[in-house]
Amino acid sequence: MQVLITGGTGFLGLSLAERLAQSGVRTVLFGMSPPPPGAIARLTTNPGPVVALPGDIRDEARFGTVLRDYGISHIVHLAAISAGPDRERHDAREILDVAVLGALSVLTAAQRHLVRRVVLVSSAAVFGPLAFTSAPLREDGAIRPDTLPAIGKAAQEAMLDRLAGLSGLDSVVARLSDVFRPV
Repeated sequence: MQVLITGGTGFLGLSLAERLAQSGVRTVLFGMSPPPPGAIARLTTNPGPVVALPGDIRDEARFGTVLRDYGISHIVHLAAISAGPDRERHDAREILDVAVLGALSVLTAAQRHLVRRVVLVSSAAVFGPLAFTSAPLREDGAIRPDTLPAIGKAAQEAMLDRLAGLSGLDSVVARLSDVFRPV
């Protein structure tokens, strides 16, 4: 198994890469930011090889080349722009471009290169304010995203559902909330 993690140099991507590498899985981290100092050295002490490659998921040609050259069989899509209200006001186009068009590039490249499975990491924020109450959430409950990143995640889920239905792409959505790990 060869796994590519978009947004792989972020907190969640590096945590996942560590677990995969411990299991002997070859892992490619693909993202705009370089990994923090020492992160790759720490990861390479595990049985599975880890490589970090710079790139923008919106560059479908580059992304496809990486899928082909590294024989990627699985993609975990984490790439996103986290944003509060100030950034939403000033960078709305960029936030949604990465979320929607970036995800579309990932999904179409996955189809073209016959990736076996795509895991879309979404967020409980797609439920809007309900995600932050004590009321239980149902995965089939109504979504009411109220921030641009959450709107982007909701769009990604809908795109994945449609494109996977059209192509037979094996896929799963994981809606995460309150992600943390021991230090």
